[in-house]
Amino acid sequence: MRDPIVTLPYHHRQHATVLFWSFGIIGAFILVLWLVVPRESLGSPAEVRIWNITLLGVLALFAAIGAVFRALDVTVDRETLEVRFGPIRKRLPVGDIREAAAVRNRWYYGFGIRWTPHGWLWNVSGLDAVEIGLANGKSFRIGTSEPQRLAAAIREAANRPAEGAASNRPRDPRDRSRSQS
Repeated sequence: MRDPIVTLPYHHRQHATVLFWSFGIIGAFILVLWLVVPRESLGSPAEVRIWNITLLGVLALFAAIGAVFRALDVTVDRETLEVRFGPIRKRLPVGDIREAAAVRNRWYYGFGIRWTPHGWLWNVSGLDAVEIGLANGKSFRIGTSEPQRLAAAIREAANRPAEGAASNRPRDPRDRSRSQS
C-alpha cells in the first residue's frame, strides 16, 4: 500500500466529541435539577445558597475540564513527534521511532490517556489509531481520524519504509487477523 502524500510539518487536531457530549449531558442534567427542585424543599435560605453554589461549582468544573481537554493535537516535523492533550504532552525524537502503522483499537480501550495491551493509548474519539514502535522495544498508540496520513507523516519524518516492508518487530496476532479480513 502506498503512503498518502504528506508534507511536513504535519499537524492534526481531533476534537474530543465524546467528552464534549458527555459533559454536555451531565451539565444539562444539573441545570434541569437546579430548575426542577423546589427551593422550599431545601430548607433555609442558607441551604438554598449552598445548593446553588454547589451546582454552579460543578457546572464550572465540567466547563473548565471540557475547555482544557477539548482536543488531541498531533504534530510531526523532521525532529520530533509531539502529542498534546490539554496540558499533558508527550514529545519524542523521530530518531527513536522504528515503525508506525495504522491500526484499529478495540472499543473497550476507551478514551483519554490509558494503558492497553499495546502500551499507552492517547485517544479522544473513534477507534482508528497509529501504533508507534520505538527503538527500545516499547510501543504506544495515538488515536486519530487520519491514521494513514499520520502514519505516513511519521514514516516520512523518521525516514522509515511503509508498513509491511522490512518490519522486524512481530505484530500482535489479533492485529494481523483483523488486517487480513
